[in-house]
Amino acid sequence: PAPKAVDKKAAEAAAAVDPAQELLAALRSGSGDAVEAAEKLCALPPQRSTEHILNELAIGVSPKVANVFLDALAARKDPQSIEVLAVYANHRSPELRKKALTALGAIPGPQVVPVLIAALSDSTTDVRATAAEALGRRRERTAEGPLLKLLSRGDSAAAPALGAIGGPDTARGLGELVGTLPDRLLIA
Repeated sequence: PAPKAVDKKAAEAAAAVDPAQELLAALRSGSGDAVEAAEKLCALPPQRSTEHILNELAIGVSPKVANVFLDALAARKDPQSIEVLAVYANHRSPELRKKALTALGAIPGPQVVPVLIAALSDSTTDVRATAAEALGRRRERTAEGPLLKLLSRGDSAAAPALGAIGGPDTARGLGELVGTLPDRLLIA
């Protein structure tokens, strides 16, 4: 009995110092409060919560909790989240893949580009569209070839991204596709 009382007091003291600890306990408890705990954890200042969020995603959380965490990471644009986001870019859930790609697309720097380009080959149209949109927003010239390939397969998600990038390879590639694809794909 005495050790449990000491453990409880230690946990209460830790929660008083770091409110994230209580929220993490709620996340891990398996209760219906996990999404609410995730939302509260995400509301903490990034310097106090980002590492916890990344650790929980790496361990594995329910899709509903992952959804909350991925939205928070997208808003933070933190390069330290790239590794975990890259894993979620290959998650079995298309919705979580899209959220991970959106978050990756918001992070500045070239290290996210290979993951975004790889997602152009995803089996789900919406996931490919999310990756293409992120590459277009970044005006990522290294994505011109893969986007042209996607367009040549009739995927309309590539056209707006190519329009945003608008480099010489895009112009040349689009010129070669005129007459081989429906106009609606080239005018998107």
